[in-house]
Amino acid sequence: MHVLVMIVFAALVSVVFAAITNEANSTKTRAVYGLKTFGYFVGVGLILSWVIYFVP
Repeated sequence: MHVLVMIVFAALVSVVFAAITNEANSTKTRAVYGLKTFGYFVGVGLILSWVIYFVP
């Protein structure tokens, strides 16, 4: 359940970040930026969860 909530949050925030960014001039660059942001959110979340798992 937590992973699903993390993925939904990452998707929503990535869409908003891609929509409001000033770095992207075209729709394609906005989509790539949104996908990168989504990947970063999910990747960092998974890495941090494994780090916290091994901490007593």
